[in-house]
Amino acid sequence: MIRYFSACIIFLLSLQAVKIVGQDTSRCPSGYRLMQVQDYLAAAAAFNGCLHVDTTDYQMINSLSFCYLQAGDYANAKYYYHRLENADAFRTEALMRLASIYEASQDLPKAIKYNLALQKQFPGNPAY
Repeated sequence: MIRYFSACIIFLLSLQAVKIVGQDTSRCPSGYRLMQVQDYLAAAAAFNGCLHVDTTDYQMINSLSFCYLQAGDYANAKYYYHRLENADAFRTEALMRLASIYEASQDLPKAIKYNLALQKQFPGNPAY
């Protein structure tokens, strides 16, 4: 009984390792594996390689920009988040990340620009 329970737990954990918060990990499994172990620079390199197959894959661009952000490479993070500004599914996240990047880098005019865009989307939120 304990062996069966252990096998079930291991199976469920392996399923969790494959799926990352609603993302389709099948397009670049190595990138998502590296993200899980928080090797963000290696994950970014993997995502860059996978992105060459489909340069309009917004999920891949989102993952790539997140990796650059986590690794502290704000120039590349900004570049890829700007590519997501007009993608409906990722627009809000891109605006939030860009606002925080520009605030952290003391580029106040751009930080204000992105916070105003967020304020238009969320008029009741005092953070923006």
